[in-house]
Amino acid sequence: MTTAIGEALRRERVRRGENQRQAAARFSVSQPTWYRWEAGEVMPSDEFRPSLASFLGVTGEDLYRLLHEDEPTSFSSLEARVKDIERDIADMREQMAALRSAAEAAST
Repeated sequence: MTTAIGEALRRERVRRGENQRQAAARFSVSQPTWYRWEAGEVMPSDEFRPSLASFLGVTGEDLYRLLHEDEPTSFSSLEARVKDIERDIADMREQMAALRSAAEAAST
C-alpha cells in the first residue's frame, strides 16, 4: 500500500535521478529499508524526519501531514481499510491454494 510519504519520497528520488540504493545511501539506510519507506510498509523513524523534510523541500509541519495523511480519521474509513485487508488476505489464500495444487501436481 503506497502512502502519501512513500509516494512523495519516490517522486523526489526520481526527480533527482537517483535509484533506491543512492537515495538509501543519502540517509545511511539499506536499499530494502528505503524500498519499505516508499512502499508504505514502514514509516521512517523520528531520527530521519529533519533530513527527510530537507530532502523533500518541505517544512516539518508539512512532513508531519505527509506521515499522517493516510491514517484513518473516522470509524467508517477504518472499517473500509479492514475490508480492503480482508480482501487482500482472501486473495493471498487463493494464491496459496493454487500454489499448493501446482506443487502437489508436480510431485506426483
